[in-house]
Amino acid sequence: MRRTKKDGLNLVPFIDIILVLLCITLSISAFIPNKNIKVNLPNGGEISREKMAKFKVVINGDDEIFWGDKKVLQSDIKEKIFSVPNDDLIELWCDKESRFKSFVFIIDILKEKNHANFVIQTRD
Repeated sequence: MRRTKKDGLNLVPFIDIILVLLCITLSISAFIPNKNIKVNLPNGGEISREKMAKFKVVINGDDEIFWGDKKVLQSDIKEKIFSVPNDDLIELWCDKESRFKSFVFIIDILKEKNHANFVIQTRD
């Protein structure tokens, strides 16, 4: 038995791939000119952070906790944080030399209180 010799390449799979790529290109190109989706957002009043009541928690390099400018014990800081309304802003300042344990201690108190309105301040 003799084998039949195939003349040429089978171009059908190549053409199928090219057609699929063409379809993808044409369907994506319809979204490129718009570049955005138009959404009508509701108007709301802006709340500036300057007008909001701020409470400052500071952890220095020796892991001492301050409420504003006054040093407080770890046992007292929980009462101070729980006395703040949830709408008021709490700023958390941590020295880079402080231990991470102190930072997590304050974050755990905020989480327990469900106080989501806080800022972790960093250097600009």
